[in-house]
Amino acid sequence: MRYDLASYIYEPINTLLEVPTGIRDARKEIIKKARGGKVIELGVGTGLNLPLYPEGVEIVGIDISEKMLEKARKKSSKAKVSLRKADARELPFSDGSFDTAVSTFFLCVVPEKEKVIKEIYRVLKPSGGVFPCDGVFTPPG
Repeated sequence: MRYDLASYIYEPINTLLEVPTGIRDARKEIIKKARGGKVIELGVGTGLNLPLYPEGVEIVGIDISEKMLEKARKKSSKAKVSLRKADARELPFSDGSFDTAVSTFFLCVVPEKEKVIKEIYRVLKPSGGVFPCDGVFTPPG
């Protein structure tokens, strides 16, 4: 799978690009907006965002790549982090399970973006918030 292969180069490339392009600051701003007790992070990748979350937030990170998740597990030192292999087009969670959905540079690469967006809103509580930093995000019609 291409994302398993990408897991080997993802962090070195991001390390070089994040500061000069402002990506690291964008990540921090998005994570600061996460609210409520339970957050789903879509496309958690190698877990670059995990150290940025405030204490007391339960984070459920999903990714389609087991190799990415292996790297993320090394960064999930917070007690309330669980990581799962899952396809965002068919999230394995009940309706209204999360207070916040976070996506950083995920929606721009995922296939069937509209289906993913519908799934995000399905698993969010009615008062939930969606915080992407990868393009325009429109609630499903």
